[in-house]
Formats: sequence, C-alpha cells, structure tokens
Amino acid sequence: MAKYNLFICFVLLIVLMGCNSNSSENKNEGSAEFGEFSYKFSMESVDNYKVEFQMNPDSTYKIVQQNMFFDRFADRRNPSTREGKLTAEEFARFDKLIRESNIYSMEDAYGFDDETESPIMYIIELNDGDSVKYVSINPETPQNFSWEFSDLIEFTTKFMDSKLVD
Repeated sequence: MAKYNLFICFVLLIVLMGCNSNSSENKNEGSAEFGEFSYKFSMESVDNYKVEFQMNPDSTYKIVQQNMFFDRFADRRNPSTREGKLTAEEFARFDKLIRESNIYSMEDAYGFDDETESPIMYIIELNDGDSVKYVSINPETPQNFSWEFSDLIEFTTKFMDSKLVD
C-alpha cells in the first residue's frame, strides 16, 4: 500500500511539473511578461499627413503632427510637436491596455492582402529593449481584433486628440 501511494504521488508530481512548465511557456508567448517598454502609434496618409504618438518607460510622451502635403507647397517641413508627462492614471491605463493587447503575438500586417487601397495606415511599434514588434493596419478592411487592442487604439487616438487641441 505504501508503494502504491508513493507511486501515485510520483505520478502526480510529474503531471504537475508538466502542467507548470506548459503554463510558463505560454506566458512567454503573450505580451504580459515584458518589462519596461516604449510604445509608438502613428496614423498616416502616405505623403500627405502624419500624426505619431510615442510613450516612453518614464511616462513621458511626444506627439508629432505633420502636414506633408502643405509642407511641400511651402517648401519646408513644419511639424507640430507636443511633449509632456502622462498622469499616473493615464500611464496605468496605457500600460494595462498594451500588456493585455498581446501585440507581440499579432501578425505584422492586417488588411493589405486585398486590392483595397486605403488612404490611411496605422503603424504600432512596441519595443521592450529585447525585441521590437511592428504591426501595420489598413483600417479600411474589416478585422477582428481583440477588445483590448481596439480599446488601446481608441484610447491612444482620443489621448492624441485631447493634446492636439489648441
């Protein structure tokens, strides 16, 4: 009987160790396990208009808005730049949405397989120091993104809009 109990305990130990190693491997596949990061979001109409948001690990941000179409006529570059520091609540919200969006597990491009030409393109860059992930999106094509990723894009654009108002 003691040998039977010892055998059962040994089998349970092996099963639990296997389950634990699988769960730690799965954690590394998602985006929640990275440390400090920088996040960039740009929305652009190629050669016409571009607005880019960058969030740094120290909670500073930079928004650059450039109207390339009119700059060509004026024969000069005249980007508008806004810089600042996120509040603790804003940084926590960005941090939560970025980590839950699983950007590292996303494809590199969405919506460029179709013949549809979009005047607008979104580009997301996530850099955690060890690796950089770029995601390009054609917003004119239907995609099924996670709620967290969609909320991240919405929160980012609303944040930029609020800071670009004169």
